[in-house]
Amino acid sequence: MQKGWYTYSQFTDPNGPIPTTFYYKKGDHFELVGKAEEIGELKEAPEPAFGEGITVTKFIGNKATFVQTINVKNANTAIEGELEFMACDNEMCT
Repeated sequence: MQKGWYTYSQFTDPNGPIPTTFYYKKGDHFELVGKAEEIGELKEAPEPAFGEGITVTKFIGNKATFVQTINVKNANTAIEGELEFMACDNEMCT
């Protein structure tokens, strides 16, 4: 991530920013094992921009890594999905 920007954990307050979320197209050719693990520098703190009393968990370093363990049953079929996340700096969010 560029300096001054950050993105949010999968496990942040649901009343705050959009949490990082992975959506996988269902199929019999794979099975997810647990939730995606987060690796990076995280900070949990109140975030007044999203309302009083909202505490968020965000990545504050220049890198956020997510690792999802998958049991592949058919390696000839692609695993498809989408990623939803929010990135913010001190002035705006995308």
